[in-house]
Amino acid sequence: MTNKLITSILVALTVAMTIGFSCGNPVENGRISRYQYLIDGVVIKDMNSDVASVSATLDRDNVPFETAEIKFGNDMLVADQGGYLWFTSPATAYGTGAILVSVKDSTSLNTSFAAIVADTFTITNIVPERREKLSSEDVRLEWSGSANADGYIIAAVKSDIAYTGNGYAQYVTSQTTSQQFDPEAFTVGNNPANEIDPGLYYVYVYAYSGSADSALCSDILPTPLPGQLADNVNLISLDGHFGSIVVSAFDSMTVLSGTSLP
Repeated sequence: MTNKLITSILVALTVAMTIGFSCGNPVENGRISRYQYLIDGVVIKDMNSDVASVSATLDRDNVPFETAEIKFGNDMLVADQGGYLWFTSPATAYGTGAILVSVKDSTSLNTSFAAIVADTFTITNIVPERREKLSSEDVRLEWSGSANADGYIIAAVKSDIAYTGNGYAQYVTSQTTSQQFDPEAFTVGNNPANEIDPGLYYVYVYAYSGSADSALCSDILPTPLPGQLADNVNLISLDGHFGSIVVSAFDSMTVLSGTSLP
């Protein structure tokens, strides 16, 4: 057998082995990863608490995985109760724009993606301006725009149950900075068929970018999100969704049960 033939056989074997080992094993940064990972997360900048928080969960082959290294910018998230957390203050500690999210699992995974963080903003007007809503009246919010926001959410919750997983929120259907609440926002059980639920409400606007995880948001935001947006992380060995939410300083509205002012 000639040297040329031996060389050809060795090259063919090397190619075949590479293809065989690579099938079903994602390659990340030139290495073969043995696992598939799923990350879900959210960055929240809350002007009311003046705190910025980062929350994430990570699965490895569909099993919760708590020993990875997850960084948001320069901050290393801390493993806690099945997830990863980080808090910092003030809320503006994270600026607006792209911030790198890095995920590392020893030698099995070392990858990153950019999360876009929206800018801070404020509610500029509330209707009715007297901040008292009769049962027959609608409530409308207006706000300044938020740079890097993909869209907005308006939210309302009775003042004594904010940040408890209760309340009402709805997506703003267009890239406007004004939206009227749906009628159910101020009804018992947030059901349009039910009666008005009178009392003092706090109202908010959320500016969102990306696809924040709704489950992780439920007790960190004044109200839960109105729904989960689609996945937006799609790397070779890492999938999932991740996004940011900026919460405006709240305004308030007293809801009355009658049709005329007392």
